[in-house]
Amino acid sequence: MTVNFDGLRVAVGLTHYVPGASLTIYRKQGRPLVVEASENGDLDPCRMRQLIAAHMCPTLQEHINNVVHYELGGTLESCGGDLFRVADTSGVGEQRWFATLLCPDSVFEILERTECDHAVTTRLEATIKVDPVLGVTAICLASDDVALTGELQEATQRAYAACLVHELIYGAAEASSAHNQNDTTSKESEQ
Repeated sequence: MTVNFDGLRVAVGLTHYVPGASLTIYRKQGRPLVVEASENGDLDPCRMRQLIAAHMCPTLQEHINNVVHYELGGTLESCGGDLFRVADTSGVGEQRWFATLLCPDSVFEILERTECDHAVTTRLEATIKVDPVLGVTAICLASDDVALTGELQEATQRAYAACLVHELIYGAAEASSAHNQNDTTSKESEQ
């Protein structure tokens, strides 16, 4: 059994953008491959990103069939599903991350429309990071107020669910449409 290539793209995108994140790739043969930006990694996230990008051509994806499973780790703690927590270790606040194949314009619109308590969302910050090479958009919702941890989790779940619904309705055509060439868009949520 092999893994979903798009899921691996998303995982590599998150590993590339989240400081301290790691990705362990389990293969049919050989020891697991660790992707992280440290001396413990077999590959750094930038190199893994290049390898995945090189295999995005459908005729080359067969070479990735050696991958049977992968796990995100390091600073990324699973919150269930494809949502991840990054604890406040450097004074930047509590963070929640997820990634999608949707273009950043669609993600921005979805975040603007996602229904959440206005009093809470005005105190959250949303950051959208775009990887035009992988066609991945990573989303970080953050708060420096530990009292908002529950609300941060709820807002992230709602945003992630809205992105999933959009992917299901509009399919791969929308998800793979032109990714904006901007590296990072940051905006405080005004919902």
